Amino acid sequence: MKRAKHSLIHSYLVSMLLVAILPVTLVGYLWIADARQSFQQSAALWQQSHMQKYRAELSQQVASVLSYIEFRQSQMQQLLRQGLRYRVEEAMVIADALYQSGADQASVLSALRKLQLQAQHGYYTVLSPEGSILLGQKRPHLEQRSLLQLYQGEERLALQNALAEVVAKGEVYLTIHGVSEQRPNTDLLLAFAQYHPQLNIVIVNHNALSVIAQQVRAEVLQRFGNNNSIADTSIFILDKDAQLLVRPDSLQDYDQVTVTEAGPSLPLVELWQQLFGLAQPDSAQPSQRFLTYQLQGAQSAAVVPAMSYVRSHPEWQWVVGAQILLADYYQELALQQQSFDKKIQRSIIFIVAVIALFLMLVSAIAYSFYRVNERGFKRFIQFFNRSGEQAEAIAVEDLPYKEFVELAHHANHMLAQRKSYEQDLRRSKRRFRLALKASNSYLWELDVSKQWLKFTGKFLTKLGYQQLPGQESIGVEQLLDICHPDDKAIVADGLVTHNPQLAAAGIEFRIKHAQGGYHWFHSRGGVIGERLAGEAGFLAGIVTDIGDRKCLESDLQRAHVEVEEACHVREQFLASMSHELHTPLNNILGHLQLLQRDPEMNDEQRRQLQSAEQAGNYLLRLVNDILELSKIDSGYMPVQVGEYCLVELVQGVVDKMTSKASAKGLALVLDVDASLPQKVALDGFKLKQILMNLLSNAIKYTQCGQVRLSVTLAEPLPQCSGPSLRFAISDTGIGIDECMAQEIFKPFTQLGGANARGTGLGLPICWRLSQALGGELSVASSLGQGSCFSLSLPLHAVGADVVGEYDSQQLAAPSLAPPALTGLAAEQYEQLRWAANRGDIERLRELFQHLAESGFGDSDWLLYCRQQLSDFDLKGLLDFLNGQLSENNRQGALT
Repeated sequence: MKRAKHSLIHSYLVSMLLVAILPVTLVGYLWIADARQSFQQSAALWQQSHMQKYRAELSQQVASVLSYIEFRQSQMQQLLRQGLRYRVEEAMVIADALYQSGADQASVLSALRKLQLQAQHGYYTVLSPEGSILLGQKRPHLEQRSLLQLYQGEERLALQNALAEVVAKGEVYLTIHGVSEQRPNTDLLLAFAQYHPQLNIVIVNHNALSVIAQQVRAEVLQRFGNNNSIADTSIFILDKDAQLLVRPDSLQDYDQVTVTEAGPSLPLVELWQQLFGLAQPDSAQPSQRFLTYQLQGAQSAAVVPAMSYVRSHPEWQWVVGAQILLADYYQELALQQQSFDKKIQRSIIFIVAVIALFLMLVSAIAYSFYRVNERGFKRFIQFFNRSGEQAEAIAVEDLPYKEFVELAHHANHMLAQRKSYEQDLRRSKRRFRLALKASNSYLWELDVSKQWLKFTGKFLTKLGYQQLPGQESIGVEQLLDICHPDDKAIVADGLVTHNPQLAAAGIEFRIKHAQGGYHWFHSRGGVIGERLAGEAGFLAGIVTDIGDRKCLESDLQRAHVEVEEACHVREQFLASMSHELHTPLNNILGHLQLLQRDPEMNDEQRRQLQSAEQAGNYLLRLVNDILELSKIDSGYMPVQVGEYCLVELVQGVVDKMTSKASAKGLALVLDVDASLPQKVALDGFKLKQILMNLLSNAIKYTQCGQVRLSVTLAEPLPQCSGPSLRFAISDTGIGIDECMAQEIFKPFTQLGGANARGTGLGLPICWRLSQALGGELSVASSLGQGSCFSLSLPLHAVGADVVGEYDSQQLAAPSLAPPALTGLAAEQYEQLRWAANRGDIERLRELFQHLAESGFGDSDWLLYCRQQLSDFDLKGLLDFLNGQLSENNRQGALT
């Protein structure tokens, strides 16, 4: 049986009562706790101050007794010292008188022997400065022996030092043990000695200190035994066996003691033994020589607390202590606790009365709140009971509190939102139906358990299937029967096995029309409901008629074929035009060169022929650039990677451009970073073509200053992970406007207006070659301040000391097939072969320079020939010239 829920109003009422009680109870508890804590603190301070006072009194009384003992001992020793000095001076007077009368040492010793003293006045001993006993009143049998032999260790050293001191100073006091043949001798003596220089003797008078100690002990016991109470304390003295020598007056009525709080009762003898142990110097700290215990008498069961303090007197092996009874102290403490307990009881009664009155008041207020809140809650209950019907807004003016008003506003707002959502839902349904109709799409839903499909929008009716068992419904097997045989597998994979491809990219398939022919459709869907076992319960999706799109794709494929055929025709046309343009141009240039060699020509005619030759060379460079750009755009120029020495490669390029820079008075500087690898893998011909073109432009547009080629290591390119190789060509020329910096990479773009020079194709060719090499070409320039063209290529180093390795499978052999030699006149070709046959390096350089200036500067075959010449490989150059063209096609390419 379910437990009935409590009413919110009742719970609210109870909560208010509890909340009302808790603060008063908490304040009362805190007040009592604070009062108890204050009492405990004050009681602790009171106890601490009284205990400190008792401890101070006890320690002061014990200290006074010990001070009295020390005072009396020192006083008696001082009297003893005076007596010893008096008797030694008396003997010295006798010795002086005898010496003055002419007596020798033996006569003086005989006279001193007759001086008989009582035991309490000590005895005479006469020594030589070396320590020999000349006279011994107490022990005559030790005479003529050395006193030093009777002592050992530190005592012997002290005695030896004392003899030396008495000879040096004339007198000395000495404390030493008595003379005995059996050591140790515990009889401590105080001696006084004076030296008689004429007789060379030391007169000593000594007496035992034990006599003084016995007198002082007797005096102390008599003094404190008769009156051992000082103020509230009692003095007691223990001997070395823990026996009482002086008994405290406070113990007359007690014979039992309890040392620990829960310990047994013990005889008083146990107390003296424990106090004796506490007084030993090595057994406890001074603060631990206090002992608190409880006394109990034989005739009374009352227990009296007491405290004692003890200190030892090591010299006499006594323990001196003081005792005080703490009965009044504990009685006062009990009275304070009793008074505080009565105060707490009165406070508790007062707090309970306040809680009762407060509870009655809060109950009345809470009941009035309960009645008011009940009306508000009933109004909301009516509102929610009718929420499924045509609900009405809540009238906020009838509600009692602000919170109810806010809640009513939220409920009314929720009601308004619900109506708005219902209208939006109806509009959305209409828009969705219009969208499906406009896109020629239909919805479908599959019941996986029944394998039954249901469509919307008369999908099956438009396909001519009107006589199906269910209206716009069909089984999965029936749908597969009308699908194209090639598409049945993919449809079954999506509907039966629920392949995720259906929900991701969708599937395309064909369905047969009832009148014949197939229609193309695209469908996409997913799981919209699952069973308990986690399997798909329902699938839903959208199917779209894509027949028109398929027709457009077919037309696009046909157009693509036509474009490829047009590209092929374009390539054939460019190849034909290359031959048709180069042949007449080379023929004209060859004849112009021959005419210039005629000695009968005057200067004006030769100048006109040179102008015509320059115009022909310009036209040849323009044709070569256009054909080069066309080959790059058509992808006809593959990248041929080889292994090159980086320094030699760039040095060769600089060497070829040095003469051109020197002709204009410019400095051509090469700067290669020493940290770069020695050998790299790249397409050397295309790199040379780019660098020579950029250097040529820099020299062309620089009138004074220098042109610098810097090769450094740079950050990785976006498409590469390793470092890159950066070639920077900077000049001090005319510069480029920043807004036009990117326009120069477009074909046929020239800057400078009427002063423009060149064809406008060199930089576009360089930019396309850099893209083909997987790099980037950029420019940074300011008008009138020079330019800096930067070529960045992926760094593929070869060898052990590399920065980034290059895939050995991609590294082509250096001996790739040389480029084709095209566009050269027959006479120029024969001149090259003749110079290569003779090994005339200077003539070959002049011919290559002339060809570079005539429009062949960017040709791959000229770069290859110059590389062979820089390597001094004349045999390879001659083989290249002889083997490039066969006898049949040589006449077609050379004139």
